[in-house]
Amino acid sequence: MTRRIFIYVDYQERKLYVSPTFNGDKTEYAQRGGTLDICDLTAEDLFRLFEVKNIPDFQKACSETQRRYHSCLDGADSPKDLLPATEMDVSELPQLHADELIFILENGRQVTAPADWDGRMESLYEKVREVFHSIVSLAQALNSLVTGQGHGFLDYCEGFMISRAESDVIDGYLYARSEEQYQGADNTITKSVIFPDGMQMDVKCCGSQDDPSWTEAVLFGRFGNEVACTGAFDEFEGTWDLKYNGTLYTAIMKTEGR
Repeated sequence: MTRRIFIYVDYQERKLYVSPTFNGDKTEYAQRGGTLDICDLTAEDLFRLFEVKNIPDFQKACSETQRRYHSCLDGADSPKDLLPATEMDVSELPQLHADELIFILENGRQVTAPADWDGRMESLYEKVREVFHSIVSLAQALNSLVTGQGHGFLDYCEGFMISRAESDVIDGYLYARSEEQYQGADNTITKSVIFPDGMQMDVKCCGSQDDPSWTEAVLFGRFGNEVACTGAFDEFEGTWDLKYNGTLYTAIMKTEGR
């Protein structure tokens, strides 16, 4: 039997509302056989009931779903005891145990968490490197509850330390004044940072045969495609910002000992 829990994400109050655990569906009960317990809902019916866009409808879906599960222990003449949806903080997610955790995001969109996720935000960021964009949306949604950032905005910041020797070489190229000092077109220096969602930013010192070098930052998608870039600058150290699809990516270049 597949154990499912539905979780409504309340962006305004920065809370989660968690359904009771629903054990199995109509098809699974039929396949099991030999039991007096039944369920009126197929998995498709179950997911359709939770196509909700607000908390009252989520509460109704929780109640209606429970009414569609029938136990041999239910009294024929007594009303069924219905469990309410419960409030939960993001930090409590590791306490949930189910085969499927289905999060209800903006506009009723449903995203199922990775099957082997342990409920921690840190490990969800790691999963983002490996899976599809829907998990990115889930990470963004939960992050907005933790940090208070506007929904759809998940800011990443990574640092990179270069040695003093590397810094001196780069500065020499940036402030070169003669052909002997110029970097050359085929001698680009690149430092890369990888963000938790799998995006990568390259900070580069680019050269030519005839002029001092310049710097730029380029952002690459999870499949290696370029998605954003800065203009040309004359400094390598410092903060590099690029935004893509509402997410701000920041790389901070520092020199050891400075």
